[in-house]
Amino acid sequence: MDEDAGPAGLCPPSSRPSAARACGGEQRCPGAAPLHRWTIDPWGRCSAACGFGVTWRRVGCVSVNGLKAPRRLCSREEPRPDRFRWCYERPCYPKTCHELRTQTGARGDGEFRLLVRGALVWVYCHGLNGSSPLEFLTLPGGSSYARTDPLYIGGGRPPPALPPPCAEASVTRFAKVYFNVSDLSLAGDVFTFAEGGGGGSPP
Repeated sequence: MDEDAGPAGLCPPSSRPSAARACGGEQRCPGAAPLHRWTIDPWGRCSAACGFGVTWRRVGCVSVNGLKAPRRLCSREEPRPDRFRWCYERPCYPKTCHELRTQTGARGDGEFRLLVRGALVWVYCHGLNGSSPLEFLTLPGGSSYARTDPLYIGGGRPPPALPPPCAEASVTRFAKVYFNVSDLSLAGDVFTFAEGGGGGSPP
């Protein structure tokens, strides 16, 4: 009791505050434990395998007895935890030059990193300004050599010399070779980055 307060009889009875109030049910009594609480499940898998996605978790409301309750009752105790959030797994690398163009809008040919069988590989994308860009591998040293009959692909040194007049016609120099990213095969019959011996066209 306040020591400075006078006798209660000096105050008008009509203005006397209530000395008790009802509590319980949906209303928590002062100092009492919460009547309801949030239940939170673990975060789920990210919606995107790469790049940004969304993950979610189940958030529910239960009473102190563990019974399901309306979420508004838990909201009176504390704010509802987030149910959704952004997630990020890893960078998204295209698997083909076509995917590269779609994802990045690239239209200029050049060397790009593609995800090939789980590994990042530098691949030259040719024809990005068209509808069907192709993948090429740039050969070490800038060029290699091919013998077309029978086809020979090698690197470092030219194939054995051929007797004239076949020598000039049967040797083709490749700066890049077509690379099939599906089966990892090389094609020696795509002459986009090749020239025949002596500057002529490939046979």
